[in-house]
Amino acid sequence: MKNKLHKKTGTSLIEFSLIILFIGIFIVATYQGYFVYLESKLVTAKSLTSNSIVGRLKNDIFWFETTFDESFLKDENADGKNISRWNNIKTSTENSLIFHAPQNNNPNNFNYEPNAFINCSGPKYMRYGINGLPTLNFSNSSNISQFLVTDFNNKITGTEDFYIYVVAEIIEFSKNATIIDSVCITPDKKITSDLALAENNCNPKLTMKVDILGNVHNLVSNNLNSTQIETSKFFSSKSKSHVFLLRRIYGNKFLFEVDGEKILDDKSENLGNINFLPIKIGRHATINDVNSNINISEFIVINGSISALQKKQIDKYLAKKYNISVK
Repeated sequence: MKNKLHKKTGTSLIEFSLIILFIGIFIVATYQGYFVYLESKLVTAKSLTSNSIVGRLKNDIFWFETTFDESFLKDENADGKNISRWNNIKTSTENSLIFHAPQNNNPNNFNYEPNAFINCSGPKYMRYGINGLPTLNFSNSSNISQFLVTDFNNKITGTEDFYIYVVAEIIEFSKNATIIDSVCITPDKKITSDLALAENNCNPKLTMKVDILGNVHNLVSNNLNSTQIETSKFFSSKSKSHVFLLRRIYGNKFLFEVDGEKILDDKSENLGNINFLPIKIGRHATINDVNSNINISEFIVINGSISALQKKQIDKYLAKKYNISVK
């Protein structure tokens, strides 16, 4: 009787051990398979980017994305690392605009943060962000300042149409959340947060912001702030990714689109020549009291007209790359 019980107990232990072993193997295989899947998504995203219509356009283009190694300095595209530079992947000798992380130790540099925050840095690189692809995380508070600012090598807009695309996920927007903003500069081309010291009192304006309710909208002004245009608002729920597009048809109207859909109405525009430079991404240019957390994976500025077909192809590219339903 004891032998039978011993044999049964021994068999049960062996069976139990095998079950645990198989479960462990299954978990490891599933875990590894998931990361193989994510790597395959990254390869697909790179292919989509390489073959995108954006790279074939003849317009003056600033194109920042997160899947290419050349988008960042060597070894900075590591999970959890704060990046110091975001490179324009469509460059030429005439078009070399670059985003730089802020610093607060040299007020003579264009990327100086004049408010001298306790923690001043570029955004954090996230290996698996929007749609499982690399993403830049901009986390800001009253004592943490994370943003990127363009250099002075070129202008963003001028006397023609423009398209500004942003692929973003808005996580926290409880106070002064900003996706993009124009930076205030002094007459001798230094960054300032003091409007009285800034050229034209920090005009023109170009702000894509999120209010405390989660409404995303844009404020644009001309060079002297004699005319302002504010787009209609779009409510964005937390932790959902969107393709935002601010479009200017020169001398005609402004349009704000979210996921390919026009938001309510167009705004008539008569701003004339407006040159936004530098541009800050991830934080407001002058307000210190901030509480925001925003992921951004792609930022595209197109100067000049494009056809309806070309626009549709851009929308399709971004929709497929980030798995966002675009109408």
